[in-house]
Amino acid sequence: MSYFEKFCADCGTRLEGAKICPKCGLELSEDTPTTVEEADAKKKSAPKSAPKSGDDSTWESIEDVISIGGWLSWFFLMFAVIYLIWRVIANFGNRNIFAGIWYIASALFTIYVILTYGKIYSDKCKAKDWKFLMTDIFTLGSYRIPKMLAFGVLLAIFTQGWGGFLVYTSAFLIFFLSPEKGTHKWK
Repeated sequence: MSYFEKFCADCGTRLEGAKICPKCGLELSEDTPTTVEEADAKKKSAPKSAPKSGDDSTWESIEDVISIGGWLSWFFLMFAVIYLIWRVIANFGNRNIFAGIWYIASALFTIYVILTYGKIYSDKCKAKDWKFLMTDIFTLGSYRIPKMLAFGVLLAIFTQGWGGFLVYTSAFLIFFLSPEKGTHKWK
């Protein structure tokens, strides 16, 4: 009895008698290659399948809205700064010093984010550069968090929810509906 090693036609993993590839999950047929060379040749000749991206017509119908919303969201943060400064002035005569400190810190953080990142993300949304927005990340340990999404959430916290609404809404829509959605790995 002769023994022929079998390899997965999709990823080239050695099968050792398995009916389903343990690495990629491909179900094997009788014409499974018996050598690495045959597996490579079959892999190269097989048609490439595009990643499943869902319904692209949804993205096409909202892409312009997201682009404009992402572009304008950073300008609307100026209203959040005005509101926070007004709250500092309103709390000036109050005995609640911690609320005044919170509003000052929130206003300073919001101004900092607008001046450092607002122009960058606003221009990238206007130019529909979704690839940049997907790959501009913070790395926290083994987690990769997109910066626009992180800043949107932080702005929502510091501006009492409404200031960062357009930023994180645009970021969520970009990360879960854009054609580049499969390029970002969270971990």
